[in-house]
Amino acid sequence: MVDRQESRPMEAIARFILIPVAKVFPTAITIPIEDVAQAMINNAVNATDRTVETFENKDIHVLSGNSGHCAKSKQ
Repeated sequence: MVDRQESRPMEAIARFILIPVAKVFPTAITIPIEDVAQAMINNAVNATDRTVETFENKDIHVLSGNSGHCAKSKQ
Protein backbone atom coordinates (compact mmCIF):
# COMPACT_ATOMS: atom_id res chain seq x y z
CA MET A 1 0.00 0.00 0.00
CA VAL A 2 1.26 3.43 -0.88
CA ASP A 3 0.56 6.95 0.33
CA ARG A 4 -2.20 8.65 -1.63
CA GLN A 5 -3.26 12.25 -2.09
CA GLU A 6 -6.98 11.56 -1.71
CA SER A 7 -8.62 10.57 1.57
CA ARG A 8 -9.37 6.86 1.95
CA PRO A 9 -10.24 6.21 5.60
CA MET A 10 -10.80 2.44 5.31
CA GLU A 11 -7.49 2.01 3.48
CA ALA A 12 -5.74 3.99 6.23
CA ILE A 13 -7.28 1.71 8.88
CA ALA A 14 -6.30 -1.42 6.91
CA ARG A 15 -2.76 -0.11 6.48
CA PHE A 16 -2.52 0.55 10.23
CA ILE A 17 -3.72 -2.98 11.01
CA LEU A 18 -1.51 -4.67 8.40
CA ILE A 19 1.79 -3.07 9.46
CA PRO A 20 2.34 -5.47 12.40
CA VAL A 21 1.15 -8.43 10.29
CA ALA A 22 3.68 -7.55 7.60
CA LYS A 23 6.47 -7.37 10.18
CA VAL A 24 5.62 -10.71 11.81
CA PHE A 25 4.56 -12.61 8.66
CA PRO A 26 6.32 -10.86 5.73
CA THR A 27 5.16 -13.31 3.07
CA ALA A 28 1.54 -13.61 4.26
CA ILE A 29 -0.29 -10.57 2.88
CA THR A 30 1.86 -7.63 1.85
CA ILE A 31 5.08 -7.07 -0.04
CA PRO A 32 7.06 -3.83 -0.47
CA ILE A 33 6.80 -2.22 -3.90
CA GLU A 34 10.58 -2.16 -4.21
CA ASP A 35 10.68 -5.95 -3.80
CA VAL A 36 8.00 -6.41 -6.47
CA ALA A 37 9.97 -4.23 -8.88
CA GLN A 38 13.23 -6.08 -8.16
CA ALA A 39 11.50 -9.46 -8.63
CA MET A 40 10.07 -8.29 -11.97
CA ILE A 41 13.53 -7.24 -13.14
CA ASN A 42 15.15 -10.45 -11.95
CA ASN A 43 12.45 -12.54 -13.62
CA ALA A 44 12.76 -10.62 -16.89
CA VAL A 45 16.51 -11.29 -16.98
CA ASN A 46 16.00 -15.05 -16.57
CA ALA A 47 15.05 -16.51 -19.93
CA THR A 48 12.03 -18.82 -19.85
CA ASP A 49 9.78 -20.28 -22.51
CA ARG A 50 6.61 -19.21 -20.65
CA THR A 51 4.65 -16.22 -21.89
CA VAL A 52 2.62 -15.75 -18.70
CA GLU A 53 3.75 -16.45 -15.15
CA THR A 54 1.88 -16.11 -11.87
CA PHE A 55 3.75 -15.81 -8.59
CA GLU A 56 2.66 -16.08 -4.98
CA ASN A 57 3.91 -13.60 -2.36
CA LYS A 58 6.63 -15.97 -1.15
CA ASP A 59 7.87 -16.48 -4.72
CA ILE A 60 8.10 -12.71 -5.21
CA HIS A 61 10.09 -12.38 -1.99
CA VAL A 62 12.49 -15.08 -3.19
CA LEU A 63 12.79 -13.61 -6.71
CA SER A 64 13.54 -10.14 -5.34
CA GLY A 65 16.53 -11.45 -3.42
CA ASN A 66 15.87 -8.79 -0.75
CA SER A 67 14.12 -10.98 1.79
CA GLY A 68 16.09 -12.72 4.47
CA HIS A 69 12.89 -14.42 5.61
CA CYS A 70 12.60 -16.80 2.66
CA ALA A 71 15.04 -19.48 1.65
CA LYS A 72 15.90 -19.48 -2.01
CA SER A 73 14.38 -22.48 -3.71
CA LYS A 74 16.51 -24.75 -5.86
CA GLN A 75 15.06 -25.00 -9.35
